[in-house]
Amino acid sequence: MAEQKTAAPAPQTGGGRSVNYPFITLEEAIKRTKSLWDHVGKNLVPIPTAAPFWGYAEKSSGLRSTVSALKQYGLIQDVGDGDDRQIRLTDRALDILIEPADSPKRTNAIRQAALAPKIYAEILARFPEGIPTADSAISSYLLREKDFNRKTVDSFIADFRANFQLAKITSSANMPPKKDEEANESESESVDHETQVDSTGRERVANALLARSVFGPGVEVASFPVAKDCIIRLRATGPLTKSGVKNLIKQLQLGLDIDLYPDVEVVEVSKGKEPGAGLV
Repeated sequence: MAEQKTAAPAPQTGGGRSVNYPFITLEEAIKRTKSLWDHVGKNLVPIPTAAPFWGYAEKSSGLRSTVSALKQYGLIQDVGDGDDRQIRLTDRALDILIEPADSPKRTNAIRQAALAPKIYAEILARFPEGIPTADSAISSYLLREKDFNRKTVDSFIADFRANFQLAKITSSANMPPKKDEEANESESESVDHETQVDSTGRERVANALLARSVFGPGVEVASFPVAKDCIIRLRATGPLTKSGVKNLIKQLQLGLDIDLYPDVEVVEVSKGKEPGAGLV
């Protein structure tokens, strides 16, 4: 197999910083994953050993880029370091490769793979109502807010659209569901939270919201103590509407679905500052 032209960020000749994303589409990544499955199954294999499976030399940049892409899609995991580094297929890869074509488990695995690269999930979060049909809308977001290299933005968008078409993802509304054990854990946590927030607590929150009847620019809509050392303050920079609140909920939920938030607090609150997180 000849080395394919990469879609990875080029040197900074086009301006903008380098953004990490797979250099091949998800469809091509699945093909290369299948090649690994055909040759070694679920076994660990040294990276140089996998090179001929994909038509690369052991020292080829294409080999390194392929390993990186498959990892970003969550199709392989690596073990060890340096010359001892080995790779093997993940459960997500096996769900895609060996489950029936019409299996919901396979469909979910493909969607999870499509959203695994952080930049792809961020685009979906940016457009919760649906992926824009015009490339210019996505391009504007990438160039202005992500400082994307303009030399690669068009090819990136083409790959992004191909991946989401394969995964049948058009908006955050058809996000892949969590795995069963994750869903059960979330349900358990939700029940625990409900027992902690009694009717008096809910009434207090409702009264606080009603007290802020003018949801105009710069107004603090609400503050929510969500943990012992964390208060979330919600401030609107423009008129807050029901549609805006729904979009906020979707984006927060998307953050949970893609594990955007850490399980434990990792940022130390500066001494003398009131603990809390602001949503603007």
